[in-house]
Amino acid sequence: AQRERPDDAEVSQKRWLMDRIQKDGYQIARAKGFEADDIIFTLCKAYHWCQDVRIVASDKDLAQCVGYCVRMFVPAVGTRPAEIRGTEEIVAKFGVTPDRMPLWLALCGDSSDNIPGVPGIGPKKAAALIELCGSLTGIAEKLASGEDLKPPAMWKSLSDNWEQLVVSLKLTQLEDAPVAHVALLEKREPEKLVADEGEDDMMNGASTEQSAGTVTDAEFDPISKAPDGYVAPEPKPATKSEPPPKPDALAKTK
Repeated sequence: AQRERPDDAEVSQKRWLMDRIQKDGYQIARAKGFEADDIIFTLCKAYHWCQDVRIVASDKDLAQCVGYCVRMFVPAVGTRPAEIRGTEEIVAKFGVTPDRMPLWLALCGDSSDNIPGVPGIGPKKAAALIELCGSLTGIAEKLASGEDLKPPAMWKSLSDNWEQLVVSLKLTQLEDAPVAHVALLEKREPEKLVADEGEDDMMNGASTEQSAGTVTDAEFDPISKAPDGYVAPEPKPATKSEPPPKPDALAKTK
């Protein structure tokens, strides 16, 4: 999303936090070269056997992960209340099913991730267009059909910004990441802390009362434990179909 590099104090605090979380006994999923959203997407598919998979986030692109056993728990922000979003809630809020959220985002844009969208297409038009055409290929075929398409301004904008739409869709589609999802289910024992591993380090020397001793046992949700003898399948590499050609190229083949 081309975000500015965080300052040194923020980086230092994040490193301290990650180290403390691991020492408290919690697992952390990482994959070099992949963003957190891709890892969440991968784990949601890998843990399909679980009856209750929860994503705690507000990112719209994570809505594509929602399914029969996956829900989003969206925290409250300011005056906006917290939400729990399953498939029905995603459809009610955005007008499309979770699997079509990447195209919806590519059409109407997402400023938080620098997705420009198509000029003149907002959330409602994007949902109606997806309902009509079903996919990017369906939109291309409609443009190439020669029909009298209405509203003409919207269809002209789609044709004029076709390459941008194709790139936006690639950006909004989450990918499988190489994550050891089985190993992540193993319970880790908390480590014993020493005096210099407390808040004093994070606050760069600020005077903070530090309690020494052993960290209390980390809490683990029983639903996160795999059934006895279960071996989750390795996630398949992401397979993306090639984007359709520009509509005018399609028209020449008809």
